[in-house]
Amino acid sequence: MKLDYDRKRKAQPSAERAYSAPVNCAQSFFSGVASRAHKIRKERIMLLLLALVVTIVCVAAPLLSPKKTFALYINGEAVGSVATRDEALLIVERAEQQLSQELGYEYSLAETVSVSPINVSDAPTETVGLEEAIILNVPDVRDMAVIEMDGIAIGAFDTREEVEAMLTAILDEFTTERTVSITIKNSIAVRQRLVGDDEDVIRDAAALAALLKPDSGSNYALTIESVENVTHWQALPFETIYTDDDAMFIDEETVTTEGVAGDALVTEQVVFVNGKEESRTDLSTMTVVEPIALQIVRGTKEHPKTASTGEYGWPADGVLTSDFGYRNVEIGSSNHQGIDIGGASGQDILASDGGEVILAGESSGYGLLVQIKHDNGDVTYYGHNSKLLVAVGDKVAKGQLIAEMGRTGVTSGVHCHFEIRKNGIPVDPLKHLK
Repeated sequence: MKLDYDRKRKAQPSAERAYSAPVNCAQSFFSGVASRAHKIRKERIMLLLLALVVTIVCVAAPLLSPKKTFALYINGEAVGSVATRDEALLIVERAEQQLSQELGYEYSLAETVSVSPINVSDAPTETVGLEEAIILNVPDVRDMAVIEMDGIAIGAFDTREEVEAMLTAILDEFTTERTVSITIKNSIAVRQRLVGDDEDVIRDAAALAALLKPDSGSNYALTIESVENVTHWQALPFETIYTDDDAMFIDEETVTTEGVAGDALVTEQVVFVNGKEESRTDLSTMTVVEPIALQIVRGTKEHPKTASTGEYGWPADGVLTSDFGYRNVEIGSSNHQGIDIGGASGQDILASDGGEVILAGESSGYGLLVQIKHDNGDVTYYGHNSKLLVAVGDKVAKGQLIAEMGRTGVTSGVHCHFEIRKNGIPVDPLKHLK
């Protein structure tokens, strides 16, 4: 059985060979198809790989190349950088606007500031405050303390302290230990701003100070007002207190207590303008010693009509025929002790002032004479009368009829001889008659 089986197995190849030609044709066909599919797949893979490489290169190239930024230069000196040119140009524009505004005229940075691209690694690290950096580094413009008068710039200095020191030195000339305040009345301001090198302002402190002094006579002369508190002693006037007394005549008075001035400490506010006193105002008055009032008792009783008034009237109407003093005459005294008033015989002779008759009668040389003693002690003489109308002891009033004109005694004609004697001594009546 075994052998038969083996024979059957050995006989099988003959059958397989009987079909080998068709089989080989089929295998060859399918092998060609598989080869073309593999080639297509390979090409697709290569295309995908190529696309991937291109993508990687496009993405990585910018990352691998040097990064750029934009630097700002002032006269070739870099002051900072920004990301874009537009941003840089905007900073320059704003700097130009600020410079133009502060300087008061159109200012251009075209020849001073430039913008150029630069590698980030080489760019200045400053990226903020570039506008201010540009302004501060402009060669012909400086940030200065400017002193203005009435809104007009008159001086420019490096620091505000320099301006303040100059003004303080001027004010010190008008300051004393009593000064409580001092001000400049002009419109003065100090402002920090940009100043061009060609701006017409004074830059020397001593020169400007000389023009600002109040006595300089310049258009820039300051008006300085200072206020001082001054304390001084002042006498306090005493008041006068009157007390009436009806036992005394109306023109009589007696001091019972002498007045004494008091003392006060007065504080005044004194305003000076350029060193000259302008006004003075009392701030306080402190009484240290009270004044003592003057006490006076005065009369209220009316004088009688015969009382003297102290003034002398003409004793008669007429012509002045002889003056007081030396005269060259044949009749009468050459040393005339009164005056002569010529008139008509019997003409009225009047009392020159009120008083008491102390003589009325004949007197050597005077003829009929009247003497009146007045309240002040004076005595008046009325001589050469033709008739006497009063007697010794009579009280007569001013202007009262006392005699009639005549030519008694030693005389050359009708007249009234009139004398005034003070303390017994004759005086010139013309100096006392009213």
